[in-house]
This record gives sequence, structure tokens and C-alpha cells, in this order.
Amino acid sequence: MGILMDKDFLEFRNAIIDAFSSYEVNYKLFGGAVVCLLNPKRTTIDLDIMIKTAEEEIDKVCKALSSINYDTYENIREELYDGPSAGYRLKPVKPEWTKFYIDLLFDLSIFDYNNLPSQIIEDNGVKINAVEYGTIIKMKNRVLNRRATQAGDAVYEPRPQDKADIEFLSKALNLDPKTGEPLDKLSTSDLSGGE
Repeated sequence: MGILMDKDFLEFRNAIIDAFSSYEVNYKLFGGAVVCLLNPKRTTIDLDIMIKTAEEEIDKVCKALSSINYDTYENIREELYDGPSAGYRLKPVKPEWTKFYIDLLFDLSIFDYNNLPSQIIEDNGVKINAVEYGTIIKMKNRVLNRRATQAGDAVYEPRPQDKADIEFLSKALNLDPKTGEPLDKLSTSDLSGGE
């Protein structure tokens, strides 16, 4: 595929994916970084990564990230065990990567690792385990709906970027913007509202 992406971000992403592969981390990339693989106008400064919550997976993540000088094993481990949470924002210490970060989510969150279909996408020589595009639409809709039901809390205001990603993916891949399902598989009554 290959797109015009910030050189530093591409290095950041590739180093993390390569390290995860080397340490056999069971991960799934989702969010904006996956949308960027199709949309050359889309940019991002983070990697949304889901892993299983198993102790051995967390240990592999710590080893993988410390192997590329993301931070020390101890600091990463301490960050991941700083209390119960469904996710963590990990900032790197490597100077050329400090403008980027990883949002690391566990399957405790509103999405379950085992129920996220993924695909291997090759980009710039790196094989990426990415959540399928239709599922990304479903995930973004679920986040938008969750944010809408928690109105008034600034943290949960709907993000225009999520809406733009849904619109782009649905048009580019002929997917239903609500379900992420292929439009050519839907019946005429599904498209007209069931008349």
C-alpha cells in the first residue's frame, strides 16, 4: 500500500510492530493508524494497540518496547501496573519519538480482543496485524454512541475525526457507515429502511 506518512512516525510505527513481532506479542492495531493505511490525507500521532490482558502478554510488551529503547522495562512495567485500567498511554523517551505515543488497550475495555477480526496488511515492508476496516467503523460508531450518551463531560465529546474516518472508510470500501458491513451484501430493503 504505502502512503506519504511522516518519516518519523513511520519509523516509530515500524519499530514497534517489528519489536512486537520479534517478541511474539499478540496485538491488534486499530484506529487512526489503520485508517492512514488507506487515506493518504489522514494523519495521526498515536498507535492504538489492543493486547490480551494475560500476564505473559504484558511481559512481552515490556520486553519488546524496552528492546527498541522506548523506555526501560521497569518504567513500562510500572506504568502498566499503576492501578487497574483498561488502557494506558505510553510516551516514549527516545528523543525523535517524543511527539508520538501508544494507546495500549486491554481486552477489559469496551472491545474484546478475541472478537475483533483482524487482517495482515503489509505497508512499507512491515506486516501489520490490523483490525478489519468494517470493524473499525463499528468501533468508531460505538465510541461515538458512548460519548453521546455521556454528554456534558468534555472528555467524551464526539470527535469530528471519528466521523470523518467512518465517512472515508464507508465510501472508499463501499461499507455501510453504521454497521461496517459491505453494502453489496445488504438487500434493497435494508438500504431503504425495510419498506
